[in-house]
Amino acid sequence: MSLKIIKSNEEIKINKVVGLLYGFPGAGKTSTANTTSNPVTLDFDKGAHRSAFRKDVIRIEKWEDIQSNLKDFHKSIEGYDTVIVDTVSTCMADMVEYLIRNNPKLGRNKLQLFGELKDSFGRFVQTLKSSGKDVIFVAQVKEKEENGVSVKRPDIVGGSYDIITSLCDFIGYQYYKDKVRELDFDPTEEYIGKNPMNFDKADLPNYATEPDYFSRRIVEIKERLGNISQEQKEATDTVKNLILEIRSVKTVEDLNNVVNEIKNSNYPKSIIAQVRESISIKMKEIGAVLNKETNNYELLDNHQSTAEPKESKPRNNKSEPEVINQQEGELVKETGGPFF
Repeated sequence: MSLKIIKSNEEIKINKVVGLLYGFPGAGKTSTANTTSNPVTLDFDKGAHRSAFRKDVIRIEKWEDIQSNLKDFHKSIEGYDTVIVDTVSTCMADMVEYLIRNNPKLGRNKLQLFGELKDSFGRFVQTLKSSGKDVIFVAQVKEKEENGVSVKRPDIVGGSYDIITSLCDFIGYQYYKDKVRELDFDPTEEYIGKNPMNFDKADLPNYATEPDYFSRRIVEIKERLGNISQEQKEATDTVKNLILEIRSVKTVEDLNNVVNEIKNSNYPKSIIAQVRESISIKMKEIGAVLNKETNNYELLDNHQSTAEPKESKPRNNKSEPEVINQQEGELVKETGGPFF
């Protein structure tokens, strides 16, 4: 069977998502999760009753409740659209205990235990997605000192943290500010996040009047994640066209025109980075250098004849490149080779 290759400019349909909501106790994480579409909560912490907006709940005493009869478990969640795991740290701890009980050697080999945990939990989440469920993890928050700054992170122990964050399409930090609940997916110096959707920070509504709040956000998340493919296609086409234009340059005047056009078009840094090498190659090909006073390229011979003599000093073998300073909008010299 041949493998299907999805091109960079082809759309990837997003049907189901996995996300994480975390915050301090009382921030309303479980309530927010329960405004998803037709949810059921796997209550590992036995605390779902504290949510004023909770929906259906399955209390999990130990991982064997799920693992011993997966067929019954999946039958019990069959009619739901969203599975909420609350809290995911307790879920992972229960799974670790289960794995060690069934294979005591894992208790003496942390590396092997981590591998088993990663595989087992990954299969569990994939099974939920394959059965048509969105998955929302809920976690408490812990603070950790990093470079003199107190950073808030999901309270997930050890290697489990990496397992969870790698599975998530989005991570949101929920908190109180001036008596208003807020939700932010952007990572900051103060807390971690994951925001490929480019959502703005949002004030959360009263769920008594908007009981489907996060259900609507999930629809937006899927749309935006799917639209990334279209954005990639447009960016790919832009890069290809710019490279073709650069390669067509024959004179230093043409090079200046192309570079100034790119410079004034306010392209994203990701696009600029992909055309730098083509600029560099074309500079060498036509024998051009940058005149820092005029911010224009000149032929090397002309540049040398007009430049004032300077005191000689030792130089290494690396050339000094020209790049656009994104903050100043000027062409400046840096180390590493000539590029835009």
